[in-house]
Amino acid sequence: MAQKLSFGFICDPLDNFNREAETSLFLMREIGARGCPLFVWEPKDLFLKQNEVWGVGKKIEITGHPHCFYRIVEEKPYPLADCGTLFLRKDPPFDQEYLYHLWLLSFLEGKVRMINPPSALLKHNEKLSILNFPFIPATWVGSNTAELKKWAAPFKDGIVIKPLNDAGGRDVQWFKQSMVHGPRSTVSLPHTLMAQEYLPAVTEGDKRVMLWRGKSLGAFVRKATKPGEFRANLHLGGRFEKTELTPKEKEITAAVAAWSK
Repeated sequence: MAQKLSFGFICDPLDNFNREAETSLFLMREIGARGCPLFVWEPKDLFLKQNEVWGVGKKIEITGHPHCFYRIVEEKPYPLADCGTLFLRKDPPFDQEYLYHLWLLSFLEGKVRMINPPSALLKHNEKLSILNFPFIPATWVGSNTAELKKWAAPFKDGIVIKPLNDAGGRDVQWFKQSMVHGPRSTVSLPHTLMAQEYLPAVTEGDKRVMLWRGKSLGAFVRKATKPGEFRANLHLGGRFEKTELTPKEKEITAAVAAWSK
């Protein structure tokens, strides 16, 4: 692998990619179109030799074929320190194996450009990071069901409950006020979860902003497409389109960008 010219991905199995919604695939296509070498590893492929990170990786080419979007050029063990840029794109859940692969990759910090570096993923929980900002919806985190119900009492439209260690809209649920309180309450917390006030404006979609070193590269809006579905996640059938930011949204983006540098 040529230093600074090769790109690697730590990701889920390629055959599991949703070709219409997988961001990693979009990145791979752009990298391949520029003629750069492209390598992929699954977390299970990684191993340490002393303090050197290796992995049985695949050098691939993106084909654009409707039935198989990639071709394996070569498959063998590679030292990941030879990779110019490494994208950490493994999807949650953030379980023990997820933790282990971050610990292994931490031996590469300072040697390889990583997006995002393991230290950042270990330090900042994806859900809890929003608590650094004042402009988020009313938010509660814990596992005490009685306390949650007391906190949720003022919210006439109910609350949304989500796990702290997952993504893609999995296990994100909307509980209407009647489901939180009263004899038919269905709210019960088996472990620590996040709850937020349900905002009816979610039906208008949610905006995602791409940041690079504190600068906005563009934004898109996601909208749910299934009747009765409030989640706009692409993996759940949501659609997306390019959008512009309002002045208020630009202020929010600037605050997040300054924090993320």
